[in-house]
Amino acid sequence: MALSKTQAVVLRTRDLGEADRLVTLYTLEHGKVGAVSKGARKARSRLGPVIQTFNHLNLLLYKGKSLYTITGADLIDGFPLLRGDLTKMTAASYITELVERTSEEGDPDQEVFYLLVTSLHLLVEAGYERQVTWVFQLRLLDRLGLAPRLDRCQCGRKADMEGRRPVAYDPAAGGVLCPRCGRGPTLSREALRALYGLQTSPVEEALSLSVGPGVADDIDEFLHDYVVYHLGREPNSLRFLRELWGMRGGEMCENTKEGG
Repeated sequence: MALSKTQAVVLRTRDLGEADRLVTLYTLEHGKVGAVSKGARKARSRLGPVIQTFNHLNLLLYKGKSLYTITGADLIDGFPLLRGDLTKMTAASYITELVERTSEEGDPDQEVFYLLVTSLHLLVEAGYERQVTWVFQLRLLDRLGLAPRLDRCQCGRKADMEGRRPVAYDPAAGGVLCPRCGRGPTLSREALRALYGLQTSPVEEALSLSVGPGVADDIDEFLHDYVVYHLGREPNSLRFLRELWGMRGGEMCENTKEGG
């Protein structure tokens, strides 16, 4: 029998038939896989309460011709505090959606797996949702070989991070542009310095970054444009997350104070 044990995070679930659940998992051993949880929607199912989006699990999987079947599951962490906060839950949805959309079936990457698990844990902490999404996006893009170039233009000319004028960028060109190489959307120099710090600093230091609301909006806009360019569309969860941050502008200002 093709049985295997692995850790996994549930990326997405949907109903299948009258009682089953079709699950998209990101596993430590096999990468992204599809699996069936048979009878998970029955009232007395042992697996049903465990096979939920975001849950970090130990799984026993049986490999079929096209899908795995979940034959056993133990909960490692269900992140209950994510589910009680709409912004945290939406940020977690964005993170899991990015992993799903950028991963190939059956192509494991342990660094991506641990980045995903660590980011879900960090989202539980109060007041860091925005910073966690910044760090996650930059680390994931780097792992995919798509990290934005922030310290120099495509022509090799070094970016001036100490100036006052905004700097142009172009996702198709791979990052920031010097004045000679083209025009495009612009990024404030303070936001550019912050992004470079986020990209090059250890996670703990990056999460402590403190910026004003205008700079935070610039960072969000840059990462939005970059992710949308490489995915070919705006993730649904990102659109909703941006709306939530717009609605919570006053609170976000407190969480991204001037400084740093």
